[in-house]
Amino acid sequence: MDKVLDVRGVDGRAARVREIREMAGRAMLDGPNEYNVYDLEGPLLDLAVANALGIPAVIHRVDNAIAPFFECCVLSERGRLAYQYTPSRNWSQGGNVIEENCISITHRGSNRWVAETPGGWMTVSETPLLAAMRALVLFRLGCTISM
Repeated sequence: MDKVLDVRGVDGRAARVREIREMAGRAMLDGPNEYNVYDLEGPLLDLAVANALGIPAVIHRVDNAIAPFFECCVLSERGRLAYQYTPSRNWSQGGNVIEENCISITHRGSNRWVAETPGGWMTVSETPLLAAMRALVLFRLGCTISM
């Protein structure tokens, strides 16, 4: 595939959560790919955060009654799925990451949030969690990552 992950939009509109989850599933099936951290979102960003923090995690297919989707899940010591890991969308997980890594977040108006790491890496995104998690991955792993 040329572009497994293109979360910037589909047909001139922003990608929906369902489409982002489907992209994560395709990425999982296609094997390792190179990703620009500024484009990461959803389960792939969550997996990148886990990798940056040294947390064992995988993209896992979740089957439900409506439609299956993919999420990032942390693995237990025995290699089994322990829990969903969604720091880029869940304050109870992402807030701890922000605090532990001393990431500063500033609102710049009109849905623009700037996050900065102690190492000087900055990102601008539409949500504070998205900005902070991208900044963390940039700081720890660089601009392009392979997953």
